[in-house]
Amino acid sequence: MSQENTPKLSTDMALLLARIAFGGSMLIAHGWPKLQNFSTVSEKFPALFGLSSSICLGLAVFAEFFCAILLILGLVSRFALSQLIITMSVGVYVNLFIFQRQLFDSPGKPSAELAFIYLMTYVVLIILGPGRVSLDAVISKKRAHKKDNPKKK
Repeated sequence: MSQENTPKLSTDMALLLARIAFGGSMLIAHGWPKLQNFSTVSEKFPALFGLSSSICLGLAVFAEFFCAILLILGLVSRFALSQLIITMSVGVYVNLFIFQRQLFDSPGKPSAELAFIYLMTYVVLIILGPGRVSLDAVISKKRAHKKDNPKKK
């Protein structure tokens, strides 16, 4: 790979920072509270697409808590991001079409803006990948090394 095509360390650090910031905030502000208060939250959580509110909440918790952890670690990142993208897409949809909220914030009016910001960030991250400072990169490097240097018996 030529020098021009090799990602810079600054790019990898920016991807790490984005994974930690957006994965961490999703985990702490959204996933953990839903997991911690599952029974209370499920009473108010919307039932969507023919699924019960408990199942919908369970899917949201899976993405917002467990997949956020995977994103922070950079482990099966694209799978984790796909789940977060689906969840945030549903969040935008629910805010806009079920709760009849606007897309962007204005004083005193709830909106879909936060879900939209998360969604767009996760789309950018799935396109760029987790970067070289991730467990995915470590695993990939080890697999490539094993493939290039098979043990002789």
